[in-house]
Amino acid sequence: MKQKVLVRVVCIALAVAILGSVFLVAVSSLSAGAVSESVEDVILAQNDESSETATQSPLTLKSDFVATVGTNFLKAAYPSPSQGASGYVNDDYVNLRSGAGTNYSVVTCMRKNTKFTYVDGKLYNSEWYKIKLTSNSKTGYIRQDFATLSQTSTDTPSTEKVTGYVNDDYVNLRSGAGTNYSVVTSMRKNTQFTFISTTLYNSKWYNIQLSDGKKGYILKDYATKNSSSSGSGTTEKVTGYVNDDYVNLRSGAGTNYSVVTCMRKNTQFTFISTTLYNSNWYNIQLSDGKKGYICKPYATKNSSSSNPSTPTTPTTPTTPTTPSGSIKLFSTSEKIYVGNKFAITATGVSSVKWSSSNTSVATVDSHGVVTAKKSGTADIKATSGSSSATCKITVKSGSTVNISSTSISNMRRGKSVLLKSTTGSVKWKSSNPSIATVNNGIVDTKSTGYVTITAYTSSGAATCLINVIGRDNIRFVYASPNSAPKNSTVTFKAITDTDRVAVRFVVSNGSTSYTVNATSKVKDGNNYIWSGSKQLSKSGKWTVKAYAKFKTSNEYLTTPGNGEGEVFVTSSTDKTTTVCAERRASDEVINLIANYEGFLSCVTADSITYDPTLGYGKVVLTNEQFYNNLTKNEAYAYLCQTVNKGGYTTKTNSFLIDNGIKFNQQQFDSLVCFTYNVGASAIYNDSDLQSVLLSTGSGSSTIKAGTSGYVNSSEVNLRSGAGTNYSVLTCMSQNTKFTYVDGKIYNSDWYKIKLSNGTTGYIYKSYASVSGGSRDLNNVNMQNFLDNFLQYHHAAGSCYWGLLYRRVDEAEVFFYADYKRDGEYNKKGFNFNCGVRPSFGIG
Repeated sequence: MKQKVLVRVVCIALAVAILGSVFLVAVSSLSAGAVSESVEDVILAQNDESSETATQSPLTLKSDFVATVGTNFLKAAYPSPSQGASGYVNDDYVNLRSGAGTNYSVVTCMRKNTKFTYVDGKLYNSEWYKIKLTSNSKTGYIRQDFATLSQTSTDTPSTEKVTGYVNDDYVNLRSGAGTNYSVVTSMRKNTQFTFISTTLYNSKWYNIQLSDGKKGYILKDYATKNSSSSGSGTTEKVTGYVNDDYVNLRSGAGTNYSVVTCMRKNTQFTFISTTLYNSNWYNIQLSDGKKGYICKPYATKNSSSSNPSTPTTPTTPTTPTTPSGSIKLFSTSEKIYVGNKFAITATGVSSVKWSSSNTSVATVDSHGVVTAKKSGTADIKATSGSSSATCKITVKSGSTVNISSTSISNMRRGKSVLLKSTTGSVKWKSSNPSIATVNNGIVDTKSTGYVTITAYTSSGAATCLINVIGRDNIRFVYASPNSAPKNSTVTFKAITDTDRVAVRFVVSNGSTSYTVNATSKVKDGNNYIWSGSKQLSKSGKWTVKAYAKFKTSNEYLTTPGNGEGEVFVTSSTDKTTTVCAERRASDEVINLIANYEGFLSCVTADSITYDPTLGYGKVVLTNEQFYNNLTKNEAYAYLCQTVNKGGYTTKTNSFLIDNGIKFNQQQFDSLVCFTYNVGASAIYNDSDLQSVLLSTGSGSSTIKAGTSGYVNSSEVNLRSGAGTNYSVLTCMSQNTKFTYVDGKIYNSDWYKIKLSNGTTGYIYKSYASVSGGSRDLNNVNMQNFLDNFLQYHHAAGSCYWGLLYRRVDEAEVFFYADYKRDGEYNKKGFNFNCGVRPSFGIG
């Protein structure tokens, strides 16, 4: 007999060691994206003053981390809210938890500017507020650092107050007058603010308030006062126009706010205020009276010579060039390292020519993408007609920072990608947040264009150039049911954005093909879910391709990958008949998997493995492009896609079919749910579990002398006697042929067999199967199955009740077609004890 208990103990010990290593890697990789380094930190570090080295928790990504601050931390930085007071989330991807601590489960992951009300205004565990979300009434706890009390006054700064702006990029606003205080937010260049006081604190710091109500301290070197002659108080209206096509007008200053309308190129508007909100948004009003916020790269001010008495509905310009013809660059100076690339965005004109003053230092292509060649400086000039603008590039050498991908082509707008760096304490930034934002290496694309994502430290940087193109025609395709009995009706579903006006499906199986028009649609967040149905009478895999029509086009277009799904029609007409034929997971087990995995709308680190996880248990891989910030319907579509194409159904089918085992839908579902949780190769790697599934022949229980048999597992010892204390004659591979010498059982557990080369010895009975009998999972030994199947309740070397209850539920699916999640009740009376910790068990 193989030393299975010893093997399992050794394996668990190895797993603990490996998971320890994985944990260390996870800490270094997922904590790589700390709060953006500010200019002030670099200068202070050069002056030999202590600079901050705050990193983020690998467990919660950015969500719950707060940098340790000095003992003179200002409590006044957190004004006490009253019961029912309004507030908002002041950072991105912040966890709302079920209790006042990071050990509590995540209720949801909140985007920046998510609005809420304070339940009682009290602090729990010294640093957590209890809040209620405005959008969906969810209640939970948020770390006080990420909760900001809304101001009761209007957002427009008073004209009597002294105003100013940030004169450099990525400057930290701090909770106190020093770099030992926590970062309230990181401010972009030209961010407008109001001086709370023009007095200097600690000789170097101003107390200011941003347009979104955030208050804090800025190092004086990066604060410039606006001149008293500023035109903010003029009565003459400032007008402008939209400089790109299909630009969203939003209800608030951020992409997390709802869309008021979609604006065409050259749409005219009036600035309600020329102040920037959240550093990047103008508040405007259209000619039809609609009001909202536009991202600043898509807003161009009309020249001052325009007539203030122009009618409210101006005539659209006859040419696509902008009325002012004035070119603007998103960045006017940048520092990059040799070998890196940097994308410069130009706005205000329809076409641009680019040139470099020193091509030996830096070159620039027709898209404004700069490539650093060697140390030095170069002026990158953008020209359109008589208008031009320049960005000064300083190239440095000697960077040792790395990044997982240096370029991504044709990335669809609205998708995300996970970038990583193995360089310690790396931070992240985007060359243009209106095209793509980055947080902890997670890049979310916002609009089309070229953008550079930079991973950097104080001594180097590495870049990834991303070309963002138009949105997917189809986001997801799936079918219901996922596995259908023959002659049943299947509903095909496609998820698109709301700019698609029609969808059709092409459903194919070999030479048989149908075109099915979507006959209904429902709104799901910012998307539509389209549905169409068809009865399928042919068994096998059906490919489902979805095609969508854009609102200004007559063509139906699909998207490679995203636009294709599948449905499988079984050869049987019911779910209980066992056949040795391919299957797919049923809707019932997909729902059970979703129930156990739990829903995560955005990427969050797994609480045990620290793997970045999304939706219903989808693990996001490095450099993988995916949809972030999902609805539950999108997460379900992702789950169907992952179960069907992620190897879980493929490997389960392969093992059962290759070994000639008959199985029904419930048995297949149980094994798919199991492999989704523990790994697609689990069945192949555990010879004990293999033996249980293979020892399911339908032959007579009495074995006669001379009966043929085979070894049903791998690396099985043939011994000189009927026990593990006897010597090993040889080690046999899976499917080794033999004959039973007499068919008798020795010492309750051993058969005497003879190999084809004449070697005679003893084999443990669980690893010996009779040839010729038809294998059928209806013949599986229940207790043997439970003894091996339920052993998979360990994680990081510990026993987990939650995992054991999940195995119980999967066993109830296998034997009783019970898909209800209630394994903790063990209502079928299963008996089991852990092989490593016998006191841990059920029954």
